[in-house]
Amino acid sequence: INQTLRDFLSVCHPSAYYQINDTRRLWNLSQFAAHHSMPSIVEACRKQAIGLLPSQPLPIYFLAAHSGWHNEALVAARLLAKRKIADMYDPLMEDVPVAVYRSLLRFHQDSAEAISTVVRTAAPNCDQWKTNSVAASRLETTPIMISVPVVEQELAIFTTVSSDVCRGCKKSLPQSSTES
Repeated sequence: INQTLRDFLSVCHPSAYYQINDTRRLWNLSQFAAHHSMPSIVEACRKQAIGLLPSQPLPIYFLAAHSGWHNEALVAARLLAKRKIADMYDPLMEDVPVAVYRSLLRFHQDSAEAISTVVRTAAPNCDQWKTNSVAASRLETTPIMISVPVVEQELAIFTTVSSDVCRGCKKSLPQSSTES
């Protein structure tokens, strides 16, 4: 609690910008501020979390989801969609409800399935997508909502508009019937 009080006083002091890079300290301060109804401190914590998103998406996802910061949680989940998260651990996992972690796992699985579906469709002759795919048994029955940038970034590995060869497996791509 001593460090939380120090962080709180530093954030409140208007003369200097104070940065917290430790997600545990940021968690403690945001929980303290929320508990004591201090919206300006909660907002300062949210801004600090945004700055940590690129380097620490997993703990920031837990902080954002628990704090109700939906946009920040979604950005963190999208960043994590490109990583293997099944074996990732962060101590903040122990402070959030299981439903928060389950939601992240579900988003991650749905993202992988959507990416696999797009790659299979865009590069049907490519076998490499199978190495990135999850079990496809749910694809026909589960509607998938995924961010277009996530799919586009993953798809860029396999093909580009200007390429006639799949960059994933190096096979020739079928020619479009609209080309002359």
